[in-house]
Amino acid sequence: MRYPLFDRLELLKIGYAKGVSLSWLSQQNNFFAMNLRELIDQKLIPNTCEKYFDEGFSVWEQQVALNNKKIASERWNSEAMLCQLIYSLIRAKELKLVVETGVANGISTGVALSALDHTGGVLHSFDVLAGCAELFPNAKNWHFHLLNLKKAPDELADTVKNIPETDLWIHDADHGTTWQRMEFALATQKLKVGGLLISDDADASPAWGEMSKKLTHQSAILLDRRKIIGITPKLG
Repeated sequence: MRYPLFDRLELLKIGYAKGVSLSWLSQQNNFFAMNLRELIDQKLIPNTCEKYFDEGFSVWEQQVALNNKKIASERWNSEAMLCQLIYSLIRAKELKLVVETGVANGISTGVALSALDHTGGVLHSFDVLAGCAELFPNAKNWHFHLLNLKKAPDELADTVKNIPETDLWIHDADHGTTWQRMEFALATQKLKVGGLLISDDADASPAWGEMSKKLTHQSAILLDRRKIIGITPKLG
């Protein structure tokens, strides 16, 4: 059996030494979960999500197997638990509008689109990599927005002004402190009351921990194989 901590320690070999400690991040959040079931127990996601966990895993496996357009490093690919969470939330809550920052090789994008096919919803994805636009040429429920790297924060903010209130916002873009602070603030403004903000690599900067204290009153971190996921609802 391979433990998640071992995978995370291996990232140090490739220079992933920035970010915050798991101990500090745990103190900034209300809950620390080791699996998706614990998010249900903590009432952060509904019980009905559980029946979609296995299906979400299968869809993630399919996306990984089909992924032959290497837009970015495979180390950027979304892990299974994040994709199970995204898929089950969309299906269980019948979400209609999802925003995603960071497409890369399109693993989580494909998972979200598959779930939205069932709910009749749409996905707005943002990335600075032009090649991402060609990942899902036949998707009718996908709107890809290419951002200019030098103007990305302003372009993101300007574009989401024209998007209705969102049900789910998924952050998996620039994990630097400045960007995460900006995006988390923008997301909490744009989400519906009761909508959810999910962040991959929540430990990459202090931004998630800061937001957990300042902008929300209920948040959790979830330990994936080699990443830490943050999740919080927008409260009224």
